[in-house]
Order: sequence, then C-alpha cells, then structure tokens
Amino acid sequence: MENQQSSSAPEKFAGLGLGLFILAASLLTLGEYFGIVPKDLKWGLPTIGIIWGVTLVVRAISRK
Repeated sequence: MENQQSSSAPEKFAGLGLGLFILAASLLTLGEYFGIVPKDLKWGLPTIGIIWGVTLVVRAISRK
C-alpha cells in the first residue's frame, strides 16, 4: 500500500481559529490588566466572530 501524505487545507489550519482566539483573548486580558483596554469593554463575542471570519477566509483562500 502506498503511503499518501496529502495535507489538505482543513487539516493544515485545523486549530487556527481556536489559536487566534486564545491569542486575542490573552492580549485583550493583558491590555485590561495594564490599563490599555477599558475594563468595561465587551470584547468576547466580537472577537469570536472576527476570528471565525478570518479563519473561514484563510481556509477559502488556501483551497485555491
């Protein structure tokens, strides 16, 4: 049997969305801690939407 090593786009970027969200959430949390970002800012849901959208765009571009 041949060993096929094809790396498709979904496998290549499988954890991209989660990784970007964790990075963004961590940066925003640090910003709140150091007073750069206001503490009453609601950033959780918009950040999830942005990261999800970026992930979909990257996957769509990488398929071509």
